[in-house]
Amino acid sequence: MTAQTLVWANNLSNIHQLAVDLELRIPPTSGVLHTVRDGDTLSSIAQKYRAATEEILGYKGNALPEPDALVLGQEIMVPGGVKPVEAPIRLASAAPSLPLASAAVASLPAPDPGTAGATGSMIWPTHGPIYNWFSGYHRGMDISPPYGTPVVASDGGVVVGNQYLRYGLGYHIVLDHGNGYQTVYAHLSQILVQYGQRVGRGEMIGRVGVTGYATGPHLHFEVHQYGVPVNPLNFLPR
Repeated sequence: MTAQTLVWANNLSNIHQLAVDLELRIPPTSGVLHTVRDGDTLSSIAQKYRAATEEILGYKGNALPEPDALVLGQEIMVPGGVKPVEAPIRLASAAPSLPLASAAVASLPAPDPGTAGATGSMIWPTHGPIYNWFSGYHRGMDISPPYGTPVVASDGGVVVGNQYLRYGLGYHIVLDHGNGYQTVYAHLSQILVQYGQRVGRGEMIGRVGVTGYATGPHLHFEVHQYGVPVNPLNFLPR
């Protein structure tokens, strides 16, 4: 069984910090446990978790004699299923205006639909000395080029967050790559993309800054795998 199966079954937010006496639900195989709701069909469940209806129907533990045998409240196993990534909350109305003229936003080139999707291969979002690495106490890595250095999308995706946090990440962008991965780009001086915009791998999305809780210009970069922060170095070229 994959560790991610346990994350989904138990709604774990941090796989590196399990509380003593925590009771974990252990699914019978790798995949997603789904509770049948009103309107669910075998086809809609399979589509939601990117699985095959035949695999769900054929899994003996589900004891489904036919596709229409679903019962409200019933828990069924989706073998090999992948839980969709939840998008973070979009920019709050109370946040200050982004430090970018509206004309500059309007002049941005439209993403090419053929290259805006994830390639599955990430690139460095910017270049410079690394002074803080990923750890149990630090969700990402800090890259420190000069103030205003361009920041690019590590892989193609959709902007699902462009928020301002005064004491945290400052101006930051969240990209959903549609393959279970999200990337976060924080402490920006400028945000050059809008919520819902599709961007291509290597496309400029912002500039290095010092907003939020930062002691100097740098980019705080995170990679999330199905909602769990993981070491960015595992995905970047060496």
